[in-house]
Amino acid sequence: MDFPGFETVELAPSRDVNYVYVVGIVDFRGGFVPFYVGESSRLLGRIADHVKANFSAPTDFKVGEAVKRFQEIGYTVRLKFKESENPREDEKRLIHRVEAEMGDAFLLNNLRGYDYKTAVEPDERSNVHDFVDNFLRGMAHFA
Repeated sequence: MDFPGFETVELAPSRDVNYVYVVGIVDFRGGFVPFYVGESSRLLGRIADHVKANFSAPTDFKVGEAVKRFQEIGYTVRLKFKESENPREDEKRLIHRVEAEMGDAFLLNNLRGYDYKTAVEPDERSNVHDFVDNFLRGMAHFA
């Protein structure tokens, strides 16, 4: 059977696999510009957490809200990932690489966290929108 418009992903047997991943936007030249670096042993679940953007999970909220904001503005958001035997070290190396090439203001995970029990959701959403706006202004310097 044919399923037009469907993407295909191979499901591998269950095994302990760790991943490092980068979330970024596609710029006007078609290049990939990262705004978040992460690691996980449950990649699909982690991405689903980001998409859900639950306010009680600050990192998920910040990443998910940034994705939504970039998309509202018209950017395509992509995910790059690879298996890693040492995901925390690989994540640190990726963060340092992005910081070296673009400056640390570009990484969403460098934004301050918040305590979801006392934070105000619209204020935190505004902080993420400010991050996106600053990120895009920073990108203009690389154009």
